[in-house]
Amino acid sequence: MTRAGLLLAAGLVLTTTPAWAVNPDMAGTWVLDLDASDSNQPLLKAQGVNLVVRTAARGMAVTQRITVTPDVVTIAVESALRNQTKRLITDNTVRRAAGESGTASVRHYWSEQDTLISVAETATDGVPGALTVRRSLSADGKTLNQQITLQQPNGTIVTNRVFRRE
Repeated sequence: MTRAGLLLAAGLVLTTTPAWAVNPDMAGTWVLDLDASDSNQPLLKAQGVNLVVRTAARGMAVTQRITVTPDVVTIAVESALRNQTKRLITDNTVRRAAGESGTASVRHYWSEQDTLISVAETATDGVPGALTVRRSLSADGKTLNQQITLQQPNGTIVTNRVFRRE
């Protein structure tokens, strides 16, 4: 249930938009800054991505085009390897989503710290895991920080990716 839903269920009526409901302006075009970012190689390897694809992805330019509405964030990811568009419904509802390695339970929501959080729980090659992506803006709004955490029974991998506003 959303925070607004919890307040309404508690008998409270919202007459103004609460401060935590105003999401940061992530809309725009963002380009990966490879020099400021961690390598994604350990993450890709843990996810079972083959060596050829990992090598191709190593120094690849990545662009994210983000649009934001109150309940949906759309992220179009463009690279030389592939293009894909993700539509994130930010109501914290668990949904089933199909991916390259099967299906996952996914949910997306805004934290009270203005961070867009996406959580996918799945199994790669039969190994259960949770992939969490936290997207947040720098104070000046010129940098989008993307922290990716993969938790599996054999350990946790954290990768930080930095995107600059184009």
